Amino acid sequence: MNLSEAIELCRIRKITEIEGYQIWLVSDILTKALLPLFVKDSTFSNTGINIVEGANYLSDPKIIPEREIWILDYIAEPYWKYIIRHEVVECNLRNHDGMTYSEAHNIANKEEWKLRIKDVIETLKNLLRF
Repeated sequence: MNLSEAIELCRIRKITEIEGYQIWLVSDILTKALLPLFVKDSTFSNTGINIVEGANYLSDPKIIPEREIWILDYIAEPYWKYIIRHEVVECNLRNHDGMTYSEAHNIANKEEWKLRIKDVIETLKNLLRF
């Protein structure tokens, strides 16, 4: 087995495509257990790959193919939009504005949380309507 075959095993299904990025649902267990076997790099911990909810090809270029964003399968579908927002913003800032990972990640976190807060406010408004 090679890295490409391992990546295929990790992929569950393509969710959508946004702004030219392919969004994939991937197996959390396989991604963290299988892919480190193919990457000899000190940036990966002894316990596996450091992907929390999602990642993109710019943050993890050794394992995620070009123009792909991955969402781990333990994230419930209603929450995918927040991870997608974060990863798309991060990719765009790095690609178009030349930001570092840290700079882009901080802004992407803010954009993700704006969307989360907007949805909470909308939910509360709907609950308070009698």
